[in-house]
Order: sequence, then structure tokens, then C-alpha cells
Amino acid sequence: MKISIIIPQFNENEDTIFALLSSINNQLAISNDIEVIVVNDNSNIFLTDTFLHSFPALRKNIKYIKRNQNGGPGLARNSGIAVASGDYIMFCDSDDVLHNVGVLEAFLIEIENSNSDMIISSWLQEVEKDKKKIYYQHLNEFTWLHGKMYKKRFLIDNDIKFDSDLRFHEDSYFNAIAVELAKTKAFLPATTYVWKWREDSITRINNKEYSINSYPIYISAIDKALDFLRKKELYENIPQRLTQTIIYSYFNFQHDEWTLDGNPSSLLLAEKAVSNLYNKWKDFYTMPSGCFDYLFSIEKDLSGIEAVKEPFEDFISRLHNQ
Repeated sequence: MKISIIIPQFNENEDTIFALLSSINNQLAISNDIEVIVVNDNSNIFLTDTFLHSFPALRKNIKYIKRNQNGGPGLARNSGIAVASGDYIMFCDSDDVLHNVGVLEAFLIEIENSNSDMIISSWLQEVEKDKKKIYYQHLNEFTWLHGKMYKKRFLIDNDIKFDSDLRFHEDSYFNAIAVELAKTKAFLPATTYVWKWREDSITRINNKEYSINSYPIYISAIDKALDFLRKKELYENIPQRLTQTIIYSYFNFQHDEWTLDGNPSSLLLAEKAVSNLYNKWKDFYTMPSGCFDYLFSIEKDLSGIEAVKEPFEDFISRLHNQ
């Protein structure tokens, strides 16, 4: 078995997950090398055998697992990893789709060519504006699970799994560890995944509000990832991850939505979380100037911020004194 596709399922019914399973069923490379594992996270909404077996290419290689306790998408994915037969793991959300019929074939070719610990591709984010669908492309990023594959042996050998305390930003924690520990990474020059718009999605119903209110959880996820790296005695991996998070937060806080959301306490809570992270790990806040300048330039370009509201040095000073 080459690839195991793991899909958490909670409130999503058969109508919702149909598009994803169809996009997998219609793959040109679908064969006995592909298995699908749907993990019911102790939901009262069940997928019937009749429905699951209605996809002819998946009929022999689709598993439906039912958890006895709800643990969130991260623990559901852990359950999927535990029973996966594939050499590589791919995660899909039940309301998304694969981008085209050649996605798995492209991944299979890359697996044969590189045998990398981690394979990263581009993906599309679908949003709705003025009742029209708009698509934003994400090129080779390392935060989301979308459009990525992980060698199962690499995950098992390094004890990489989703944290039981994180129901949000669990992907940030997982990828922060995977990216740092992967000895080999391959970049697939293709768009493979579509994060579909869904009005009742927690992360999509008000994306800006979610991002603001959950920012302390994101910082907690990074803190947990740094703890993981320290326990593994991978001290050399900590400075870049820490520095990049601090720089990312600096530019993130420059956006107007932090002061226009009508709740300035959100910014205070977020800055406090970053301050706690900085002060806990400040002994690792050391990087050669050239590396720092490179990270700073990347995060500035990604942020789209042209004029900052305060110098970076003042931001660091405030973090230090909070």
C-alpha cells in the first residue's frame, strides 16, 4: 500500500463528504495502492456502508473507524495513522476536494523519485465574496496540512502525532515538528488540493475573527512544538522556529483588523501570549544577522504590510517587559 488518505468526520453528513470521496474515486492513479480511512470522531452522524461502498474504485480499500470519545480532528487523525497501511499519509478534511484527477498519480511519481520524509505541494483556498467564489493559491507553505504527504515510517520513528490538548491549530503544531525533523523534503510543482468554502465552518464563517481570537492557541501550539524539540534535544532547530514566529506575529499585529474588531483586548491577549513565548525561550533567540534578515524579508513580503506602526526593536522591547 502506497498512500493512506485520512479523513476526520464529525458533523459532516454523506452529502457533505460526497464531493471529497468522489474526487478520490475519480483519480487516474486509484488502485490497490490507495486506501481511504474515514474516522468518525464520536459523532451521531454516521456514514452507511451503502454510501461508502458506492464509490467503486474505493470499495475494497475504504475503512470507517468510530471513536468512543470525541477528541477533535487531531486525535481523529492519530486514530487514522494507527491503522494506516500506506507508506505515506495524506490528510483531507471531509468538506474539501482534491484539485484534479491527476493528484495522486503526481504524488505517486514523486514518492518513487524522491522517497522523501515530507512532500509539499500548492493548494487553493476558496472564499466567497459578493456571492462569487474566489480562489487564492498557497505556494509551498508549511503551516497547513493541505496538499502534503508524510512518510509514515518518518512519523512513527520520530513520535510525531497530533497533540491531545489542541482542538484548534493542531496542524500548526504537527507541521512545526514535521518540518523541523524531516531530513528530506520534496516540493511537488502542482496544485493538488482545494480548501472549500463552507458557511458553517468554524474557521471560515468569520476567518478574521477566528484568526484573532484563536491566536493565543496558535502561540500555544508553537510553544508545545518547541517543547517537543527540546525533549528530543534538537536545540539547533529551536532558534529559527522561534524567531520566525516572533517576526510573523510582529507583522500580523500590524493589520488593521486587530484594532477594528471592537475588542482591543484580543490584541492584548495575543501580545501577552507572544510575550510569554519570547520570555520563556529568549535564550534561543539568537540567529546570524543574515538568516534573521532573510526571515524578516520573507515574513514582510507575505504579510503585505508596507508601513509598520512601530519599529521591530520596540516590539521586542515590549515583549521583554510584559
